[in-house]
Amino acid sequence: MTPTQRLFRELFPQLVRVIRELAAFVNCRPQDLVLLPNATAGLNAVISSCKLQPGDTVYSLNIGYGSVKKMLQAACDAAGASHVVGEVTFPLSSPEQLLEVVTDSLPQNAKLAVFDAVTSNTALVLPIKQLVQLCKDRGVPVLIDGAHALGMLPLDLQQLNPDFFVSNCHKWLCGARGSAMLYVAPQWQQQDLLHSMHSIEVPIKTIQGSLYVRISAHVYNTLAEYEQLTNAVQQMQQQQQQQQE
Repeated sequence: MTPTQRLFRELFPQLVRVIRELAAFVNCRPQDLVLLPNATAGLNAVISSCKLQPGDTVYSLNIGYGSVKKMLQAACDAAGASHVVGEVTFPLSSPEQLLEVVTDSLPQNAKLAVFDAVTSNTALVLPIKQLVQLCKDRGVPVLIDGAHALGMLPLDLQQLNPDFFVSNCHKWLCGARGSAMLYVAPQWQQQDLLHSMHSIEVPIKTIQGSLYVRISAHVYNTLAEYEQLTNAVQQMQQQQQQQQE
């Protein structure tokens, strides 16, 4: 069996199966979930996609994971943005104390808020359901760092309703090392309009700042399919022009 056959005939179906099973376990749609080598990769992907501008703010707590705080600070330094840190002081006698800290320190216009589900250094289980709702009430996108949550805590992403959620599969879920997940809520996903609206799957390439469709001609392709692709691209161009007007 060739490497290509191994990848597409054996590995790919297994990846699809794993995504579907994992999505069922955390109660979300499979298309909202991707597999990653670790939670840090997912955190970095979300933070990097914020496209921070000078004057923007991001938010986290002082009890968050060290590398995550460094990622947030590095993104802010590069963009001229601010990293606001809520100060949690131990001991805590109730979840309400932590919620009060966030209520008092979370900026209204923050581009992103990041919270642990379970803190690494202090093993504190945060009230993430209330934190997510607090952020949504203020219009702040929220990323949950659930590196230790999967397999430790009951997870229902439909009920939790975060914008982003990452977790490792190799910790409490006892999966293989190098396995993690990233959940992205549908409203934050960049849609492939050719695929989602026209049921056409082709690779899109960027050449000198312009987008091109790369056509792979096979014996089973017909002229009608190429005409369908042409009509779809022209329709999308017209819609884009109308939006710009």
